[in-house]
Amino acid sequence: MGGYGSVRERGGPRVGKTALGAGLLLLCVSAVSLAIGVAEAPAAKRVLKPNPANEPTLIGMKMDPIRYDGAGKCRKNVPAGTRALKKWLKQNTMRGVYSNAIRCDGGVHNTGRALDWSLDARKKKEKRKADRVVNTWLAKDDRGRRNALARRMGVQLIIWNCKFWLAGDTGMRKYSACKGTKNPDPTQGHIDHIHVELTKPAAKLNTSFWRSEEAPGNGNGGGVSPE
Repeated sequence: MGGYGSVRERGGPRVGKTALGAGLLLLCVSAVSLAIGVAEAPAAKRVLKPNPANEPTLIGMKMDPIRYDGAGKCRKNVPAGTRALKKWLKQNTMRGVYSNAIRCDGGVHNTGRALDWSLDARKKKEKRKADRVVNTWLAKDDRGRRNALARRMGVQLIIWNCKFWLAGDTGMRKYSACKGTKNPDPTQGHIDHIHVELTKPAAKLNTSFWRSEEAPGNGNGGGVSPE
Protein backbone atom coordinates (compact mmCIF):
# COMPACT_ATOMS: atom_id res chain seq x y z
CA MET A 1 0.00 0.00 0.00
CA GLY A 2 1.21 3.50 -0.78
CA GLY A 3 0.69 6.69 1.14
CA TYR A 4 2.06 8.26 4.27
CA GLY A 5 3.16 6.00 7.08
CA SER A 6 3.33 2.95 4.80
CA VAL A 7 7.05 2.96 3.92
CA ARG A 8 8.89 0.80 6.48
CA GLU A 9 11.86 -1.57 6.76
CA ARG A 10 12.33 -4.37 9.27
CA GLY A 11 14.94 -2.36 11.13
CA GLY A 12 12.54 0.48 11.90
CA PRO A 13 10.81 3.42 10.27
CA ARG A 14 12.18 4.89 7.12
CA VAL A 15 11.38 8.35 5.85
CA GLY A 16 11.92 8.33 2.13
CA LYS A 17 10.69 10.46 -0.73
CA THR A 18 7.28 8.80 -0.76
CA ALA A 19 6.72 9.27 2.96
CA LEU A 20 8.10 12.81 2.90
CA GLY A 21 5.93 13.75 -0.05
CA ALA A 22 2.88 12.26 1.54
CA GLY A 23 3.63 14.08 4.78
CA LEU A 24 3.88 17.39 2.96
CA LEU A 25 0.65 16.60 1.12
CA LEU A 26 -1.07 15.87 4.42
CA LEU A 27 0.09 19.20 5.84
CA CYS A 28 -1.15 21.02 2.77
CA VAL A 29 -4.51 19.28 2.87
CA SER A 30 -4.83 20.10 6.57
CA ALA A 31 -4.06 23.75 5.93
CA VAL A 32 -6.55 23.94 3.06
CA SER A 33 -9.19 22.15 5.12
CA LEU A 34 -8.68 24.61 7.94
CA ALA A 35 -8.96 27.54 5.57
CA ILE A 36 -12.11 26.13 3.96
CA GLY A 37 -13.57 25.46 7.39
CA VAL A 38 -13.09 29.09 8.37
CA ALA A 39 -14.43 30.38 5.07
CA GLU A 40 -17.50 28.15 5.04
CA ALA A 41 -18.43 28.45 8.69
CA PRO A 42 -21.94 29.95 8.74
CA ALA A 43 -22.41 33.27 10.45
CA ALA A 44 -23.94 32.96 13.90
CA LYS A 45 -27.66 33.59 13.80
CA ARG A 46 -28.73 36.75 15.56
CA VAL A 47 -30.92 35.97 18.57
CA LEU A 48 -32.37 37.81 21.55
CA LYS A 49 -29.97 38.01 24.47
CA PRO A 50 -30.65 36.41 26.79
CA ASN A 51 -32.87 33.82 25.18
CA PRO A 52 -35.84 33.62 27.60
CA ALA A 53 -35.87 29.82 27.17
CA ASN A 54 -32.59 29.68 29.09
CA GLU A 55 -33.74 31.63 32.12
CA PRO A 56 -33.63 29.80 35.49
CA THR A 57 -37.42 29.79 35.80
CA LEU A 58 -37.70 27.77 32.57
CA ILE A 59 -34.52 25.84 31.77
CA GLY A 60 -35.12 23.19 34.42
CA MET A 61 -38.78 22.64 33.57
CA LYS A 62 -40.18 19.82 31.47
CA MET A 63 -40.63 20.96 27.87
CA ASP A 64 -44.12 21.77 26.63
CA PRO A 65 -45.54 19.21 24.16
CA ILE A 66 -45.51 19.68 20.39
CA ARG A 67 -49.03 20.38 19.17
CA TYR A 68 -51.02 22.15 16.48
CA ASP A 69 -54.61 23.34 16.96
CA GLY A 70 -56.60 24.09 13.82
CA ALA A 71 -59.21 26.69 13.05
CA GLY A 72 -62.51 27.13 14.84
CA LYS A 73 -65.51 29.41 14.98
CA CYS A 74 -65.01 33.12 14.53
CA ARG A 75 -64.93 34.84 17.89
CA LYS A 76 -65.36 38.45 18.96
CA ASN A 77 -62.63 38.91 21.56
CA VAL A 78 -58.87 38.48 21.23
CA PRO A 79 -57.61 35.80 23.66
CA ALA A 80 -55.33 36.77 26.55
CA GLY A 81 -52.41 34.82 25.07
CA THR A 82 -52.56 36.71 21.78
CA ARG A 83 -52.65 40.03 23.62
CA ALA A 84 -49.61 38.91 25.64
CA LEU A 85 -47.80 37.83 22.46
CA LYS A 86 -48.50 41.25 20.95
CA LYS A 87 -46.96 42.93 24.00
CA TRP A 88 -43.93 40.63 23.91
CA LEU A 89 -43.35 41.31 20.20
CA LYS A 90 -43.59 45.03 20.79
CA GLN A 91 -40.99 44.81 23.57
CA ASN A 92 -38.59 42.73 21.47
CA THR A 93 -38.91 44.45 18.11
CA MET A 94 -39.56 48.00 19.34
CA ARG A 95 -42.50 48.11 17.02
CA GLY A 96 -46.22 48.26 17.63
CA VAL A 97 -47.87 47.87 14.23
CA TYR A 98 -49.90 44.75 13.56
CA SER A 99 -53.08 43.74 11.78
CA ASN A 100 -56.22 42.81 13.67
CA ALA A 101 -55.75 39.38 15.23
CA ILE A 102 -59.33 38.35 14.50
CA ARG A 103 -60.18 37.99 10.82
CA CYS A 104 -63.04 35.70 9.85
CA ASP A 105 -61.30 34.08 6.90
CA GLY A 106 -61.86 30.44 7.78
CA GLY A 107 -58.37 29.99 9.25
CA VAL A 108 -56.81 30.28 12.68
CA HIS A 109 -57.35 34.06 12.51
CA ASN A 110 -60.99 33.13 13.18
CA THR A 111 -60.09 32.09 16.69
CA GLY A 112 -57.93 35.10 17.54
CA ARG A 113 -54.94 32.78 18.04
CA ALA A 114 -53.07 34.25 15.06
CA LEU A 115 -51.69 37.70 14.42
CA ASP A 116 -49.72 39.44 11.69
CA TRP A 117 -46.83 41.56 12.93
CA SER A 118 -45.73 44.30 10.53
CA LEU A 119 -42.04 43.98 9.79
CA ASP A 120 -40.78 44.21 6.20
CA ALA A 121 -38.00 41.90 4.98
CA ARG A 122 -37.18 44.41 2.22
CA LYS A 123 -36.06 46.90 4.87
CA LYS A 124 -32.73 45.92 6.43
CA LYS A 125 -33.40 47.08 10.01
CA GLU A 126 -36.87 45.55 10.09
CA LYS A 127 -35.63 42.27 8.65
CA ARG A 128 -32.92 42.12 11.29
CA LYS A 129 -35.47 42.65 14.08
CA ALA A 130 -37.79 39.98 12.68
CA ASP A 131 -34.97 37.49 12.11
CA ARG A 132 -33.79 37.90 15.69
CA VAL A 133 -37.21 36.96 17.04
CA VAL A 134 -37.76 34.06 14.64
CA ASN A 135 -34.24 32.72 15.26
CA THR A 136 -34.85 32.90 19.01
CA TRP A 137 -38.12 30.99 18.75
CA LEU A 138 -36.39 28.17 16.85
CA ALA A 139 -33.05 28.10 18.70
CA LYS A 140 -31.99 25.26 20.97
CA ASP A 141 -31.93 25.99 24.68
CA ASP A 142 -28.90 25.32 26.85
CA ARG A 143 -30.04 21.74 27.29
CA GLY A 144 -30.08 21.18 23.52
CA ARG A 145 -33.85 21.19 23.06
CA ARG A 146 -34.79 22.43 19.60
CA ASN A 147 -37.37 25.21 19.05
CA ALA A 148 -37.29 25.75 22.80
CA LEU A 149 -38.91 29.18 23.08
CA ALA A 150 -41.55 28.39 20.45
CA ARG A 151 -42.59 25.35 22.45
CA ARG A 152 -42.47 27.25 25.73
CA MET A 153 -44.69 29.98 24.30
CA GLY A 154 -46.99 27.60 22.44
CA VAL A 155 -46.12 29.01 19.01
CA GLN A 156 -47.47 26.50 16.47
CA LEU A 157 -46.83 28.23 13.12
CA ILE A 158 -44.53 30.96 11.83
CA ILE A 159 -44.62 32.33 8.27
CA TRP A 160 -42.00 34.94 7.40
CA ASN A 161 -40.18 36.09 4.29
CA CYS A 162 -41.25 33.25 1.98
CA LYS A 163 -40.54 30.55 4.57
CA PHE A 164 -42.59 28.80 7.22
CA TRP A 165 -42.16 26.67 10.31
CA LEU A 166 -44.79 24.30 11.68
CA ALA A 167 -44.71 22.79 15.17
CA GLY A 168 -42.39 19.76 15.08
CA ASP A 169 -40.30 20.97 12.13
CA THR A 170 -36.53 21.18 12.53
CA GLY A 171 -36.29 24.49 10.67
CA MET A 172 -37.88 26.91 8.22
CA ARG A 173 -39.07 25.63 4.84
CA LYS A 174 -39.98 27.28 1.54
CA TYR A 175 -43.49 28.74 1.61
CA SER A 176 -45.81 27.66 -1.19
CA ALA A 177 -46.90 31.19 -2.18
CA CYS A 178 -43.31 31.98 -3.16
CA LYS A 179 -42.55 28.88 -5.20
CA GLY A 180 -42.17 29.26 -8.96
CA THR A 181 -41.95 33.05 -8.95
CA LYS A 182 -39.09 35.54 -8.69
CA ASN A 183 -41.35 38.34 -7.47
CA PRO A 184 -43.84 36.94 -4.97
CA ASP A 185 -46.60 39.13 -3.62
CA PRO A 186 -45.23 40.75 -0.41
CA THR A 187 -48.39 40.03 1.56
CA GLN A 188 -49.11 36.53 0.23
CA GLY A 189 -45.45 35.63 0.69
CA HIS A 190 -45.39 37.13 4.20
CA ILE A 191 -42.52 39.39 3.21
CA ASP A 192 -44.09 42.49 4.77
CA HIS A 193 -45.19 40.81 8.02
CA ILE A 194 -44.70 37.82 10.30
CA HIS A 195 -47.68 35.49 10.71
CA VAL A 196 -47.65 33.82 14.14
CA GLU A 197 -50.12 31.31 15.57
CA LEU A 198 -50.61 30.06 19.12
CA THR A 199 -51.97 26.77 20.41
CA LYS A 200 -55.16 26.69 22.44
CA PRO A 201 -53.30 26.38 25.77
CA ALA A 202 -51.07 29.32 24.84
CA ALA A 203 -54.10 31.44 23.99
CA LYS A 204 -55.20 30.87 27.61
CA LEU A 205 -51.69 31.68 28.93
CA ASN A 206 -51.41 28.03 29.90
CA THR A 207 -47.88 27.16 28.71
CA SER A 208 -44.64 27.34 30.68
CA PHE A 209 -43.45 30.67 29.26
CA TRP A 210 -46.68 32.57 29.91
CA ARG A 211 -46.80 31.25 33.47
CA SER A 212 -43.17 32.20 34.14
CA GLU A 213 -41.50 35.41 35.29
CA GLU A 214 -40.29 35.95 31.70
CA ALA A 215 -43.78 36.75 30.42
CA PRO A 216 -44.75 40.43 30.08
CA GLY A 217 -46.28 41.60 33.33
CA ASN A 218 -45.01 38.62 35.36
CA GLY A 219 -41.44 39.76 35.89
CA ASN A 220 -38.77 41.34 33.71
CA GLY A 221 -40.89 40.73 30.63
CA GLY A 222 -38.03 39.64 28.38
CA GLY A 223 -37.36 43.13 27.07
CA VAL A 224 -35.36 43.90 23.94
CA SER A 225 -31.58 43.50 24.07
CA PRO A 226 -29.28 46.18 22.62
CA GLU A 227 -28.52 46.03 18.90
